[in-house]
Amino acid sequence: MNKELLHEIYRRYYRKLYCYALSLCRNRADAQDLVSDAFIKALLFYSGNGSVEAWLYRVLKNQYIDEYRRRKHFADADPQYIESIAAIQSSDGAEKERLRWMYEQILQMKHPDREIMLLTAASDLNDSQIAEITGVTAENLRVIRHRAKEKLKEQARKEEI
Repeated sequence: MNKELLHEIYRRYYRKLYCYALSLCRNRADAQDLVSDAFIKALLFYSGNGSVEAWLYRVLKNQYIDEYRRRKHFADADPQYIESIAAIQSSDGAEKERLRWMYEQILQMKHPDREIMLLTAASDLNDSQIAEITGVTAENLRVIRHRAKEKLKEQARKEEI
């Protein structure tokens, strides 16, 4: 991969990948490491087949799983990580508050709902790409996402958000 192409890919996908990484590990330093490693692997190993964005997400997710297995416990949560995710995605105060609430709710979901909703919220990936990353069928992904969205709507009604 040439330097200019890598620079363009980095510029285009860094924020989205960082949001996803931060959602997974809940720690800024670990999230930055995951994203950096994903881009290094892109430089060294990406063959140009398929969506580079989907490939980066898959590499990042696999790296997170590998690191989790090595540590055998979750990383300590940075108390500002949810605020960081919302700030990355919006500068508008009301929108930032809505995003913060949404991420808090998503992070309380169980797997695979959490992973599917995080990828849906933090990326521009299509259903087939998210299905490939998560290892579920596109049809099952849509069912899981629909149910998770319904849970979010119900929670919003309860809290009058």
